[in-house]
Amino acid sequence: MDHISTLLPKSIAKHGLQSKLTASQVIACAQEWIEKELPNMKDDLTVTTWKDATLIIEARNSIASQECHMHIEELKEHIREKLPKLSVLDIRIVRSNGKTSED
Repeated sequence: MDHISTLLPKSIAKHGLQSKLTASQVIACAQEWIEKELPNMKDDLTVTTWKDATLIIEARNSIASQECHMHIEELKEHIREKLPKLSVLDIRIVRSNGKTSED
């Protein structure tokens, strides 16, 4: 009988879910880093997208955007350490409309 650690990657690849899994891992890793390293900005910074080795972070205001820009290299390094098989080419910070489902 095959072990789950061998079956799961095969199943993910077979169903074409590898890119979604990778994106989820990168997004979760980056959001975790923001919550730990920029706790005052965690409500204003949301990691939204990972595509073509580019990570997109939405900032609700210019202060959060500037703070995050100052720490981009640290975030890249964190992702490289946690997910060494991935290549982070760029991290882009964009302004969000500032609205949430709670507004």
